Amino acid sequence: MTGPATRSDGGGDEAPPLPLAGYTIAVLSHRRQDPLGEHLSGLGARVVSIQGVQVLAQLDPDVLRQATQSCVDRDVDDFVASSDFGFRQWIALTERWGLHKTLIDRLTNARLLARDGVTADSMREHLTSQIWSTAASSAEELLRYLHGQAVKGRRIVAQLDVPSLAEACHALRMRGAALVEIPTYRAIRSNQWMQVRRLADNATKGLIDAIAITDPVSAEHLMWQAAQSSRLAELVVALRESVELVCLGPLAAAPLVVHGLQPELPAYPFMEDTADTVAAIVIRRAIDLSAGQRHLQIRGHAIVLDGRLHPLQPGPMHVLRALANASGRVLSPAQIRDCVPSWENVDDHAIEMAVSRLRRTLPPGVSLQTIVRRGYGLALDPR
Repeated sequence: MTGPATRSDGGGDEAPPLPLAGYTIAVLSHRRQDPLGEHLSGLGARVVSIQGVQVLAQLDPDVLRQATQSCVDRDVDDFVASSDFGFRQWIALTERWGLHKTLIDRLTNARLLARDGVTADSMREHLTSQIWSTAASSAEELLRYLHGQAVKGRRIVAQLDVPSLAEACHALRMRGAALVEIPTYRAIRSNQWMQVRRLADNATKGLIDAIAITDPVSAEHLMWQAAQSSRLAELVVALRESVELVCLGPLAAAPLVVHGLQPELPAYPFMEDTADTVAAIVIRRAIDLSAGQRHLQIRGHAIVLDGRLHPLQPGPMHVLRALANASGRVLSPAQIRDCVPSWENVDDHAIEMAVSRLRRTLPPGVSLQTIVRRGYGLALDPR
């Protein structure tokens, strides 16, 4: 059985486009395929997933020993274990340092939260207390669970295996929790430098509608690659004026803030909340025009005419958006060029070619008017 459909101007029954259909969104994270991208794809977006940071399953003994000492100094109220491997490696180090017994004593009376059953089994080798885990096998869900509770004054220890989880820990700290992070990984710039550099280039060319970043190393990597290709200034302008920028939390945003940027942040530092924030701000980019019963919506790389999606190429789309923003005014090629930052060195002939391609690809009901010696105007035919 199918759900309700909406009749399009083509006369057939056709479901309306998903809210993010026609938009291109880049996700920069430690994964090649991030859950954040899956949420956005489910809303119809064209998602470009890029690994901006490489996570190594390596422990920094100096960092961990200092964090472990903080754990054993006082009683622990909650302990979150994010991975089987990380937990076992950490425990092995505490045995080498002579801190194992003291640590286990501190954790024994804590509420124990494990990402999954495998992690819980590793914990049971050392801890006999009841251990809770999530059906989703997600450390993020454990931290979300803690966010739903009164945490002020509670002492929480969180073993982390990926950098994005640090945002949820930071948020708990801001709510008054005494939180100790046990990072059982190292984060470095990924070796996917060409994809990161291409993202910076595409953002300056207006080919990306939004970028979502989950960690500070990925954010720093993006800016560094832009600087390496001598496009940092252009990228900063694009991120300030034409590309929406969303970060999982303030830690991921910090490398961007130093460049004068102000990324949007979700209310809560979790993937679903971040996807909702991206969707909300990207949808605001749409330009809506109406004439009679006809409705045109201009999205990132497509238009929606009377409920039907029509993809367009970047050049024609730049022209269409410039004309739609002109509120009925006629624009000369020079004025169209001024509306597109990446077209600073484009000549009038190239703009005329983009106009010609746009005219050929527009569906019936939308037309371009050529005003001799003045330029072009956009017309939406009523019905």
